[in-house]
Amino acid sequence: MEMIFSLTLFVLLVYPFITLEVIRRNRSKPIMCERILKFCISTTAIIVLALALDISTTSELVDWILASSIYFTCCILIWTAIYDRNGLLKGIGILCSVVVFGLALLSCTIGILGLGLIMGEVIPDNRISLQDGIIVKEYYNGNAISDSRATTIEVFQTIPWLPVVEWRKVKKRYEWLELKDNVQADFDASKQILTLKGIETTPGTKQYKHWQDIIIF
Repeated sequence: MEMIFSLTLFVLLVYPFITLEVIRRNRSKPIMCERILKFCISTTAIIVLALALDISTTSELVDWILASSIYFTCCILIWTAIYDRNGLLKGIGILCSVVVFGLALLSCTIGILGLGLIMGEVIPDNRISLQDGIIVKEYYNGNAISDSRATTIEVFQTIPWLPVVEWRKVKKRYEWLELKDNVQADFDASKQILTLKGIETTPGTKQYKHWQDIIIF
C-alpha cells in the first residue's frame, strides 16, 4: 500500500515533466513524435480494453504501473497539442493542462487525504491463493469519517498458459458486513464451489456470529 501510494504521488507530480522533456527533445523529429504517439495510444487502448474485460496481472504494483501509463499518454497528448502550430489545438492543450495538472497537484497537496482514502478502497486488504489458479481478494469498505461499512469480495482466476495474468469471475459487495478477522476461503474444484467463512461482528457490541456464503461458478 505504501509503495503504491508513493508511486501514485510520483506519477502525478513527475510524469508531466518527463513527458514535457520527451516532446521537447523530439519536436524537430516528426517521425519520432508520430511513433511515440502511436505507441502511447495503442498501449493505453490495450490497457483500457483489459480493464473493461476485468483482466489484470497477479501483482497490484504491476497493475498500478500499467494503469499509470494512461496518465502518461494524457500528458503526452497535452504537450503535443501545446507545441502544435494549430492555434485551436494549442488552446485546447493549454486548457487541458490547467485542468489535468491542476487536479494532479491538488490531489498531492490538500487532497492527499482523499487520495489515500480512494486508494484504500481499490487496493485489496487481504488476498488468498487457492487451487486451480483461484485468487480471492477482500476489501474493507468504509473509513473513520464514514458511517457505512461493507466488505467486498472479488474472485479471480489465472490463465493456465499465462499464470501472471488473471481475470475476474465474481465481484460481490456485502453491505454492513464487518468480520473479526480476514475471510476464510475454500474451493472445491470438482464442484466448482467457493465457500467463504468468517466471524461477523456487530458494531458497538462484543457480539459475534458465524457468517458464510457460497459462490458457484
